[in-house]
Amino acid sequence: MVDEWNELGSTTLSVAGDTITVSGFTEKKFNEYLTFAIDNGGGVGTTLTLDGVGGTSYALRYNENGTEGTRLNDSAWVLRFNAADQLDIGYISNIAGEEKLMIGWHAAQNVAGAGTAPNRSRFAGKFVQTAQFTEITNANDQGGDFDTDSNLTVFGTD
Repeated sequence: MVDEWNELGSTTLSVAGDTITVSGFTEKKFNEYLTFAIDNGGGVGTTLTLDGVGGTSYALRYNENGTEGTRLNDSAWVLRFNAADQLDIGYISNIAGEEKLMIGWHAAQNVAGAGTAPNRSRFAGKFVQTAQFTEITNANDQGGDFDTDSNLTVFGTD
């Protein structure tokens, strides 16, 4: 039986920057992350890493606006469009001794107004580390910055 979900941590930027990190939280078997990345005008793209691990530790299968693809042996889960404001929601397993599995959704503003649909993607990924993680970082890999009030919040349950 799954216990109730509890907030494990939240970080809101007080100045523009390229990373938002929630760290030092208690390991939970199941985690949810919510990111709202506000573009400061130069274009932002969201990527996700666990425990600061890069290298070739991540694999992702995705559908972006109807186009299927994979990203293998990557240094992060690349969840993004080079776009305006973005919302990411996802779930990550965090069971000791097992690879970490993730499923998530992404929406990006595209063009302001109701005359244009937002960009969207859905994705499933895995991370090869088998130790439980206690840090999630959302990093911008595009030319702009995450603006003030961009946020990453992490929830967990056993």
